[in-house]
Amino acid sequence: MIKVGCCGWGRINLDLNKVRYFASEVKGEAPRKTGRLSTLQTYAKYFDVVEVNSSFYSYHKPSTYEGWRRAVPSDFEFTVKCHKDVTHRFLLKPTAECLESFNSTLDGALACKAKAILLQTPASFRPSEENFSRAEEFFRSIDRSIPIVWETRGDQWLEDKAIRRLRELLERYEITHVTDVLKCKPVYISGLAYFRLHGLPGYNLKYSYRNEDLERLLKECREVERELDGDVYLFFNNYAMYID
Repeated sequence: MIKVGCCGWGRINLDLNKVRYFASEVKGEAPRKTGRLSTLQTYAKYFDVVEVNSSFYSYHKPSTYEGWRRAVPSDFEFTVKCHKDVTHRFLLKPTAECLESFNSTLDGALACKAKAILLQTPASFRPSEENFSRAEEFFRSIDRSIPIVWETRGDQWLEDKAIRRLRELLERYEITHVTDVLKCKPVYISGLAYFRLHGLPGYNLKYSYRNEDLERLLKECREVERELDGDVYLFFNNYAMYID
């Protein structure tokens, strides 16, 4: 099944086909009331899945995730983006502090019954021997009871040698490669596919997807779905993500 959502819910208010920006989730508060519905509950009227994006910036208490879980229907799904300390500060080096940071994300993901934990490394994390070794040690060290998906950034990851090494690593630890499927295909998918859309061309959050883009996107996702014994998760991350 193809499941479509957005990276965060804090800016949504679908009213007369307009989007008003309000009620940030970045503070990690329990569902905030906007009229009769919280922002998350408003989001859940239109989507069946969301990527918790504020977890990249803030350490939320498990009780916050539990509150989000209670606020939405039982079949609504979450994924959780890992805190930037893991990916941008420690660069996947599995020190005690790095693993503690990851475990904080894991605790939240378990509390909201998340379907996946997203790792997003920066473009400065290049496909070097050191970084491949570091990533392997990290994956070997963490609890992978919730599926891990990894978004690599930077053109160097698309070179043939890097693709081969990355595929071997991901396959060994059953990690799904996250890409923008309109730009490049993942090198390995384990269990579930996970795509994030950042606009066109390149990284362009101001871009609003046209009908022909969406038709091509559906075609790409259906091709993956046919080849995969699992779900395809598709998350919009552009400014117009709620209406695209």
